[in-house]
Amino acid sequence: MDAFSLFSFFPGTNLSPASLLDADETELFEPTVNGFNEEWVTHGPEGSTISITISERHDVVRDSKKGFSTLASNLWDASPKSYYRLEGYDFLDPDELLVSGPNRTKSRSQFSMFQGSAEDPNRKWGRMVRAIRCADVGDENLRVSISCATVTSPAVRRYFARNPERSHIPTKRFALELKKLDELYCNLRTRKNMKSLVLLQFQHAALNIFTSFLELIAMTYTKSRSRDFDARLSGLRRWQLEAIMSDSQLYREISDSGIELVATIESLLDLVVGITEQDSTGFHQEAELLILDKALRGCCKDIKLRLTRLSDGLEHSLKFLSITRELNQSSNVQNLTLLATIFLPLSLAAGVLSMQSRFKDLGSLLYDFFGVVVLLVAIVLLLLGIMFVFANVKELESRILKYKAYRQFERRIVLSILALILITFGALVLASFIVGMFKDVVLGATILGYGTIVLVFGPIVIWIIAPGIHQIVRRLKEGSIGLSHIIGQRFNANKEKENDIEKDFGTRQRGSRPRNELDNGNQTSGLQVLDTPNTENTTNPSEDIHSSTVSKEISY
Repeated sequence: MDAFSLFSFFPGTNLSPASLLDADETELFEPTVNGFNEEWVTHGPEGSTISITISERHDVVRDSKKGFSTLASNLWDASPKSYYRLEGYDFLDPDELLVSGPNRTKSRSQFSMFQGSAEDPNRKWGRMVRAIRCADVGDENLRVSISCATVTSPAVRRYFARNPERSHIPTKRFALELKKLDELYCNLRTRKNMKSLVLLQFQHAALNIFTSFLELIAMTYTKSRSRDFDARLSGLRRWQLEAIMSDSQLYREISDSGIELVATIESLLDLVVGITEQDSTGFHQEAELLILDKALRGCCKDIKLRLTRLSDGLEHSLKFLSITRELNQSSNVQNLTLLATIFLPLSLAAGVLSMQSRFKDLGSLLYDFFGVVVLLVAIVLLLLGIMFVFANVKELESRILKYKAYRQFERRIVLSILALILITFGALVLASFIVGMFKDVVLGATILGYGTIVLVFGPIVIWIIAPGIHQIVRRLKEGSIGLSHIIGQRFNANKEKENDIEKDFGTRQRGSRPRNELDNGNQTSGLQVLDTPNTENTTNPSEDIHSSTVSKEISY
């Protein structure tokens, strides 16, 4: 957690992520350089053709219209005036999340740069706005024009302005999805249902991309956010409530787009099935069309289920966080009641017992009276400060309780240290008062004072000198390892030298025996054998003694 998270402790600081705003023309990102444009031709029934063009035109998307009436005008009008508008969601660069292989490191670095340029959790995805128009061009041919645009936050638009080649990735993916579905829809087209099937293919491609988006958002966003809302770890905090409100708004916008897409596909399916059943030339396509109908309706049910889970998960988390917070509040009320039960009778008794004289006759005792009041106020303020710090620490801890390592190790260590400090301080106070009451007040106060100083400043001193001690221990350890390594090297060198001497001696001894057998008592040859080792080796006296012994044997 960075230092800016400390602002979350102060009221009025907005902790909720900025949600994606509603689509309007000021938020549409328009590529300024190398706009995407792709065109291909697919075959229709009986030699007809369908020319498909996909581009990124900001003005076309801005002027497009939503609703099934606009879609129906593309079915019945030969040259419709309006583009049908379809909105959905897609990750702006999901390949960076799923890429594997040798390009994984490069992709991760690019995605890190993309994350750094954005300022809210919506940086990973955006709202895709696509507009389509189907026009007859004669001879039963069709021209399909599709324009795509992206609704993103200002930070992502700045990132796309610096990296224009990456702004076309969602449009390229949509074009690729259309081409994949072309093989499926090509065999289902007839003259009567050709235009309706083209519009259904357009919706089918958007449905596949939206399904992938829901799967990715469940893996990369919803799963991590659910750990922040775990009621088993903490009660409802302000930052959690604001995050739930932001996610609720985001999920509502996603659900609206998904429900509209599902409703349009189901209506188009009914229309296409009805047209195909009335077409006498399309009997062989009916079986395949029924299979497609069942598959698409199954995908629509799956999307409805996923969208329902998004909202139900937030409601579930909010419900149990609220219950946990209410339990904590009731526990706090019980603690306050207990404190009031203890101190209220004490205050009443102290007030009654102190009224032994009239107020005007108190004199210098008034100073002591107000001194006690000031002292009590100071103690109350100190307790309030401690409670404020404790509440902020609990707020901070609720953010990191989701990490298992913290719960199992760091949290236990911190709680153990705090418990040790409290027990030690309690024992010190108890010992001080016992000594003061039964032996000497000055000695008891001295014990309390010096003990408090040690408990307060001791951990600070240890914390300051701990790095130096760690450094000294590390250097001593490195020195001992280096010294043992040097000793081991010298020992190995001496051992290798002894082994070499023994091998040299054995080699010379084996070489002298054949010469003695060939000479057959020739003393001259024996003397030559003796001269050789004496001239070659002058450092080892043992070898000289052995050579003299050999010479005597040869002379005999």
